[in-house]
Amino acid sequence: MKKYFGEGLLIVFSVLFALFINSLAQNYHTSQKVKVAKESLLKEMEQNQITMTQWKEKHAKILKHVDEILKSDSLQRELIKDHFLDIGALTGQENLISSLVTSTAWETAQATQILSELDFETTQELTYVYELQNSIINSTLPDLVDVYFQRETHKQESLLPTLIQFKLHFNEIVGQETLLITLYPGAIKKLQD
Repeated sequence: MKKYFGEGLLIVFSVLFALFINSLAQNYHTSQKVKVAKESLLKEMEQNQITMTQWKEKHAKILKHVDEILKSDSLQRELIKDHFLDIGALTGQENLISSLVTSTAWETAQATQILSELDFETTQELTYVYELQNSIINSTLPDLVDVYFQRETHKQESLLPTLIQFKLHFNEIVGQETLLITLYPGAIKKLQD
C-alpha cells in the first residue's frame, strides 16, 4: 500500500511539476510577445508623431494662406481664374499629405489579443491616440477632399462659401493634429515604462 501511495504521490507531483513548467514557458512566450508588440507600437508611434507634426505644419500653412485669400479680392480672382478652383494655388502647390501615418502595429496587437496583456492605462492611452488618428484619416481628411470635388466648389459665385468651408475644415484638421501631437508623448512614455 505504501508503495502505491508513494508512486501515486510521485505521479501527482510529476504532473503538477509539468504543469508548472508549461505555465512558466507560456508566461515567458507571452512576455516575449508583449515585448515585441510594445517595441513595434513604440516605433510606429514615434514615426507617426514625426509625420503628424509635418502634416500639422503643412495644414497650418495652408490655413494661413486660405485666411489671406479670404481677405484679398485679387487672390480670390487668381484662385479661380481658369474657371475652376485651383487647389494647387490654395495649397501652395503642395499635396494635402506627403507621407502616411500607420496603424499596423496597433491592428496586429488587437488581432493577436496582446493588448489584454497591457495594463489598462496603457491600453487606454493607445486607444485615444489611434482613435483620433483614425478619425483624422477616415473622416476629417476625406471631408476636406469632398469639398474640393463638389461641383459647386468650382463655380465663381460659390467661391466665398467654398473658401469659408475650406477654412473651417483646415481649422478642424489642424486642431485635431495639434491634439494628437500632444497625446503621442504620453502614449510613448506608457510604452517605455
